[in-house]
Formats: sequence, C-alpha cells, structure tokens
Amino acid sequence: MAQINKKVTYGEIHKHIKLLVDMAKGEFHCKRVFLLGGIIINTSPGYNDAVEIYNFEVVDVGATAGSDEDESHSIMHSEVFKNP
Repeated sequence: MAQINKKVTYGEIHKHIKLLVDMAKGEFHCKRVFLLGGIIINTSPGYNDAVEIYNFEVVDVGATAGSDEDESHSIMHSEVFKNP
C-alpha cells in the first residue's frame, strides 16, 4: 500500500512540475530543461538513504505550444535504463 501511495503522490507532484515548466517556458534562456524526479528519504547517520528515481526527462523549452514537435521525452525508456 505504501508503494502505491508513493507513486500516486509522486504522480501528482510531477503533473504540477510539468505545468510550472510549461507556464515558464518563456523565462528559460536555454533550449532544454532536464527534469529528474523521484523520492529521497534521508535517514540517520549510519543508515543508507533510500532513493527511488521515477522519471528523467528532457523538455524542449524552445518548442511552441500546439506544434507537432515532441516537447519532452523520457530518458528512463532508453536502452541505458533497461534491466539486463
């Protein structure tokens, strides 16, 4: 159940981040924005922190709204991140 709640919570946060990036596209003075999203749980000294990466994506901030260009693509679906 906790795993499902983490993914639902992350999904909602990710939607808001994407909306903010889309709203601020004119403010960026670059071609691309890289979004790395996940959950990090910091623990006490002597224990390992928990890190789960859910998304690593490149957003083309130069693309215009409604264009046929793919404005973002997830690197997590590339060959590098596939399990052997």
